[in-house]
Amino acid sequence: MKETEGFGMWAERIGPEYFSWEWFNIEGDKGKKLQGNGNLNLKMNEIDGFKEISEIFFETDTVFRIDSKIDRPKKHDSDFKTDYLVVIKKGSYIKF
Repeated sequence: MKETEGFGMWAERIGPEYFSWEWFNIEGDKGKKLQGNGNLNLKMNEIDGFKEISEIFFETDTVFRIDSKIDRPKKHDSDFKTDYLVVIKKGSYIKF
């Protein structure tokens, strides 16, 4: 079975002008945020030959950025301005 290399998570603010996407690389049962600080402990289940995340435990405070293109000229798709930060505190967890 091919190993999962990573996964994305996001925070949401309603409106088409906002964007959020945080990538986490996976190594074993650990997740590490690609940009910025963030370490996760992952519980995985195997279903029909595929791995599925069933629980995420935040080992560190982890920041999710919500960016906008408001009042900023767009030269590239990556031209975002961070307007909001969502902090998931160390010790928090998500069960699916």
